[in-house]
Amino acid sequence: IRYPGSWRCRVRPMTRKLDLTTIVGLVVLAGVALGLYAVYDFSSVPPARSFMGLVTGYALAFAMVGVWLLPVFRRRGPPRNLEAHKVIHRMIGIGILVVLFIHARSAGHAMLLALMAGTLIMALLAFFQVQVQAMNRPVLLTIWWVVHVGLAAAISVMAILHVYAQYAYFSAV
Repeated sequence: IRYPGSWRCRVRPMTRKLDLTTIVGLVVLAGVALGLYAVYDFSSVPPARSFMGLVTGYALAFAMVGVWLLPVFRRRGPPRNLEAHKVIHRMIGIGILVVLFIHARSAGHAMLLALMAGTLIMALLAFFQVQVQAMNRPVLLTIWWVVHVGLAAAISVMAILHVYAQYAYFSAV
């Protein structure tokens, strides 16, 4: 039984259900959800261009590229670095969630709302990885992996379209 995406790792039963990154991530996810409810502007008017939006946008872009490149670097090193790469992947994902909350000050148009919702769903799905792996069912782990990577690809495409739309909108104004 092989872990999807890696020929080096075998699926093994897990003894612990929650680790520190999962707890931190769930706390951040709850904080972002409460923050969205409290301060998020659900108007359809896009916010004015700001320096903070530009900085957080670049931070999000570099973090997303880093998350996509992390498996490439993981395969080059020895298999013992797998756990360290998983922790780095999770921490970058938590960071993306926090920076996206700072970046997206309003719903803007439907694409930004879909991007934020997709990221929240991705975060929630990512926290279930530990529980899915603990079930020791390779089929469920494969399904989880396909959904996780597919949603990540969809979020990446939406992010690229968002950047294009932002530059097209602000260059026309």
